[in-house]
Amino acid sequence: TLAWDSAAKQEGCRGWADRVLDETTTGAYDLVVTSARNNLPALGQTMSTSYDAWYKGYRSVLRRWASAGVDVLVVRDTPAPGKTIGSVPDCLAQHEGDPRACSGPRDQWVPRDPLTAAADRLKSTHMRTVDLNNHFCTEERCDAVVGGVVVYVDGHHLSQTYAGTLAPYLEAPLTKAVDAATD
Repeated sequence: TLAWDSAAKQEGCRGWADRVLDETTTGAYDLVVTSARNNLPALGQTMSTSYDAWYKGYRSVLRRWASAGVDVLVVRDTPAPGKTIGSVPDCLAQHEGDPRACSGPRDQWVPRDPLTAAADRLKSTHMRTVDLNNHFCTEERCDAVVGGVVVYVDGHHLSQTYAGTLAPYLEAPLTKAVDAATD
C-alpha cells in the first residue's frame, strides 16, 4: 500500500488495484501490458526505504497473474530528469542552443525499477520485460533532446513526439508478447 495523504486515497488505490487484478485474471484478456513509476513511499516507509516493499507488492501481483495464466509485458520505467534538472522545457529555454546542458547522469536519471526486477526474477513463461532506456541514454548520460526531438514535457512525462519515435523499438517485443499470449 502506498502512503497517500489520506486513508480514503489509500483505500481507493488499493480497491482499484484489487478490481484490476480481479478483472484481468478472468481469462478475458490475452495480454496485460504494465509499467510503474514510484512517486509515493510505501506505507510506513520513506522514499529511500520503500524499494523492498514495492518489490514485494509487485511480486505478489505478478505471481497472481502468472498463477492465473495471464501473459504480462512489463515496460521498464523511463529516465526521470526531474531529479537533477527539474523541468526539461525550462532547462532548454535557459540553455537555448545547448541541449546537452540539460542532459544528466544515467545513474541518477534511470530509477531502480522494482516492477521489472520482480518480473525478471519470477522466471515465469508468462512474464516478459522490455527496456527502452538505451534510446534515451548512453552508458553514462541521458539526453533531454534526442535526434532533434525534445524528450520530455516536464520533469518526467515523455513528449508525444518522442514517445512516437519509440514505437518501432516497442513493436518487436510487443508483437512477440502478443504472439506468445495468443498461441
